This record gives sequence, C-alpha cells and structure tokens, in this order.
Amino acid sequence: MSKEHYPIQLLCEIAHVSRSGYYKWLKRKISTSEKQLEDEEIKKKIIGCYNKLKGIYGDGMAG
Repeated sequence: MSKEHYPIQLLCEIAHVSRSGYYKWLKRKISTSEKQLEDEEIKKKIIGCYNKLKGIYGDGMAG
C-alpha cells in the first residue's frame, strides 16, 4: 500500500480548521507543558502508593 501525501491546506479545509490552528495544535502536541509534567509526577506517586498498599485505600473503617 502506498502512502499518499496531501497538502495541509486541503486537509484543513476538509476538517474545517484553519492552517494556523492546525500548526498551533501540532506544536502543543509535540511539546509537553509544565502542567502535564507535574500531572505525570503526581500520577506516578499515586500509582506507587496504590501498589504499596496493594490496592487498598481509605482507613478501613467504612462498611
């Protein structure tokens, strides 16, 4: 199967987006924001705690 190339302008028209909007989206997608990095660190800490407690959460008094 051959890979065809289409002009960005045509693809943007089909998707009803501006070229500038597409390029802004592309740039955001490539670069990781400070907030995304912070969220990833928090996620790692949460998963670490979850694994350490073998999936048990809360104070154990509920029920």
